[in-house]
Amino acid sequence: MLLRQHYPLAAPTATVARWTRTSGGEALPVSLEAVKVFTARPVNDTAWDDELTTFIRVAQAAVENECKLLLTPCVWSGTLPNLTERIRIIRRPFVEVDSFQYVDASTGTITTIDPTLYQTQYEPQDIGMIYLGQDLSWPQVASRRDAVRLSVKAGYAVDDTDIAAGYPEMPEEIRHAVLMTIASLEKARGDTEASTGNVTVYAMKASKGGGLVPAEAKNLLFPYIYRTVTFA
Repeated sequence: MLLRQHYPLAAPTATVARWTRTSGGEALPVSLEAVKVFTARPVNDTAWDDELTTFIRVAQAAVENECKLLLTPCVWSGTLPNLTERIRIIRRPFVEVDSFQYVDASTGTITTIDPTLYQTQYEPQDIGMIYLGQDLSWPQVASRRDAVRLSVKAGYAVDDTDIAAGYPEMPEEIRHAVLMTIASLEKARGDTEASTGNVTVYAMKASKGGGLVPAEAKNLLFPYIYRTVTFA
């Protein structure tokens, strides 16, 4: 019997946090105007804006699911049961750590970790990593699932304000793949190869986005997919 373990290529094995988005995610990754130009619709025609917005949201979910990427600026909170030498931050693309705290083992108080104890680095595949400094030790944390609390910024910029805040611009390949996915949805009016009938706007709003990215768009997204290696 073969036992398989999965190790991300981005970095050596490390503790992974449990994440919850605390802010962001409301912005559209591409504008309605850009979608109208791409799909040859009149820019001034607003009659179908609600439907096109739904297509954008569904395409966003599909591409994010395909690549394990965040297409808009977000802030995420993560919890860990302990502190280890390496803490991997798989919120892609990683921007920065906003806060790094722990629950003190003796007092139970939430305390900010001394920034001189660690360094934060960008790693391959646009993840982040927190490294304990050489010959240094973490403080003693309480025995609980959320003893360590992280807040991080991740995602691509939507406007100049986001760029000023440190978020990277979305690569043109990803932007084009999103537009191609929207165009595919718009052309099919919500139908997909896997569907047995019309997919309603309600169904698209509830969709997680799986299986909706056309093959041509997947080719553009290939370099940005988060990859793992399986060892037998």
